Amino acid sequence: NWFVGCTAGENGHQSEFKLDFLDKDKKYEAIIYADARDAHYKTNPQAYTITKRTVTAKTVLKLKAAPGGGYAISIKNLK
Repeated sequence: NWFVGCTAGENGHQSEFKLDFLDKDKKYEAIIYADARDAHYKTNPQAYTITKRTVTAKTVLKLKAAPGGGYAISIKNLK
């Protein structure tokens, strides 16, 4: 299992996270805990989404970290 996290400063940022460290011939389940579209540390600090998806070593996740927010990803082998 892998766990990845990111935090953002007061300006937030956009990320493109490559999963090329995963085994090329396997599929994985990623659970992504990310800021909601309207998340902001001052006005809506507890707005988040939880998404589950199948990923591979070719996957590139495009994630937004809201101002004062961030994201976390749990990745595990699919059996």
